[in-house]
Amino acid sequence: MEIEKIALIASVVGLIFSVHLAVRAFLDGRAEAVRDEELDEVYDLNLPLSNREAHGNIALAQRLNPLAQLVKPSDPVELNELRLKLGYAGFRRVETLELFNAVRATVLLIMSGIILLLATLLPMSRMAAFYYVILFAIAYYLPMWWLQSKITRRQEAITRSLPATLDLLVTCMEAGLNLEGALDRVSAEMGYSDPELSEELRVILSELGAGLSVSASFKKFASRMVSDDLKNLSNVIIQSVTLGSSLGRALREYASTARRRREFKLEEEAGKVASKLTLPLTVCLLPSSMIAMLAPAIVTISRAMLR
Repeated sequence: MEIEKIALIASVVGLIFSVHLAVRAFLDGRAEAVRDEELDEVYDLNLPLSNREAHGNIALAQRLNPLAQLVKPSDPVELNELRLKLGYAGFRRVETLELFNAVRATVLLIMSGIILLLATLLPMSRMAAFYYVILFAIAYYLPMWWLQSKITRRQEAITRSLPATLDLLVTCMEAGLNLEGALDRVSAEMGYSDPELSEELRVILSELGAGLSVSASFKKFASRMVSDDLKNLSNVIIQSVTLGSSLGRALREYASTARRRREFKLEEEAGKVASKLTLPLTVCLLPSSMIAMLAPAIVTISRAMLR
């Protein structure tokens, strides 16, 4: 009976992991489709709004809307916070909120069915009820954990690619391109090596092409970023455009400062490695070292006492 319980628990864990992979693949696929659509709209902003809204994502979101309402936050503050997190992760379209809530509801319904099946097949006990609560909590928070990890990976990738992108931007501007032309050139060059930052630059280009000012576009860019470096970069560009100073020189100085900050951060993290390794080295090496040093003495004393 114990073996059957262990097998059932292992099956449930495997099913949870499979659902996690399926949800992740689904959202990654939707994110890739959204990215392609936004890049297409950069060069085709004259399309009527009704044609863009007729895309399959919106139709799918409308079909899944009743399912999404099950877990959709009723508090406007929580709803805006969730929409902001989706924006941080790169999901900017309106229908993404409904799709994400629908995925959350689907995961909860699947886990509820699994828990109901296990409760029907297995005898109920306090330990079993505790496991069911843990499984339900995992299913509830799993999509949010995935979203937070997506935000962290994306923001770190953008921050990591910032110095090199700034160098290319400064080079293009010193070669005679204006800001919009330099952004277009850099976004095209960085599309394969740093797709996250390239996507953000293309969004800025689409906003500039739609008639927004440079200050408004970079203010919106700063609102989509978590890193202070990117917010400071937006402020530098806004101030340079507003005051009429040399934008190329300001960007070059900021790129040098950002690179030095990154070097200092790496040196700080490298300095922490020694302290982090102290406990593992003590736990793993100290017992074996003590055995190697004391074993000959123990053997010699034991032989002397036995004579």
